[in-house]
Amino acid sequence: MKEEIVLNKIEREIIFKIREITQKDYIGYSNHKIITGCKYSKNGLKKGCKFTNSSGKKINITLDKEKNMKDCIINCILDYEKQRLNGYSKLIQEKVKKEFDIDLSPAYISKIKKKIGDTNGFK
Repeated sequence: MKEEIVLNKIEREIIFKIREITQKDYIGYSNHKIITGCKYSKNGLKKGCKFTNSSGKKINITLDKEKNMKDCIINCILDYEKQRLNGYSKLIQEKVKKEFDIDLSPAYISKIKKKIGDTNGFK
């Protein structure tokens, strides 16, 4: 027969807080806001600085393609933060080059990472 342990209110709160901390999916950023910031023309192409493809040519990109690319980058950042990796911008660059045929700079990736932190209250 098992004995039942009676906990007081403070002990119960401590146990719940420990469970919250230890059972988190990841420590880092939550993905609940869409990151935007580019402007598009009437025909749906990106205005301003254009992306370059793997051969070095400037390419036009649509809103849907950029949104998919940013979602991919955000998911990669969250995944690598979850794994607690450092210096993962090269991995993201290779993945984007393979999937979207776009060369990205590490500054673009760090800008998205900073926006994720700003939207979630991290500094």
